[in-house]
Amino acid sequence: LFSAFSSHYLNVVKVMFLVSVKILAWSLLLVIPGIVKSYEYRMIPYILAENPKVSRRDAFFLSRQLMHRNKWKLFRLHLSFLGWKILSVLTLGILDLVFVNPYMTGCEAELYLTLRRNYVLSRSPRYENLSDSYLEHVPSEDELLISKALYDDSRGPYTKISYFAPEQYPVFLFSVQPPFSAVR
Repeated sequence: LFSAFSSHYLNVVKVMFLVSVKILAWSLLLVIPGIVKSYEYRMIPYILAENPKVSRRDAFFLSRQLMHRNKWKLFRLHLSFLGWKILSVLTLGILDLVFVNPYMTGCEAELYLTLRRNYVLSRSPRYENLSDSYLEHVPSEDELLISKALYDDSRGPYTKISYFAPEQYPVFLFSVQPPFSAVR
């Protein structure tokens, strides 16, 4: 019955609960430190999504390291959405639900990917906890060639399939190059 509550799930719940408690404690102390700490811990959900086994201490450390000198940038990013938030109030929250929140979440996720990439490439402390290889994937020349072969969007997205001459196909696709009739 309780097999869905694995140790990883409980770890994520515990860490997110501690994030809320710490932000509340800093906010009760003074309002500004609470805001600063909320920006300092902003990357913890992304860290836990990438590696749910990460310890509480490592999650807080990584978030602090990722947001070091970046809290102000994220604050300015959030201020750039102020007009959209005001406009969403006029639409009774529909715009917020349909457009603004997904857009803001996407921007924060892209910020996380950028900060994470820089952190991993600099081999900073505990970078091994950021271990999702799919986030680090850089397409090879062959993968780019295949994607160009499948989708040629020179006339708009996905309007025609482009064809390459047989000698242009990546070698790993065929042990023997295909005949010209197979390409056309």
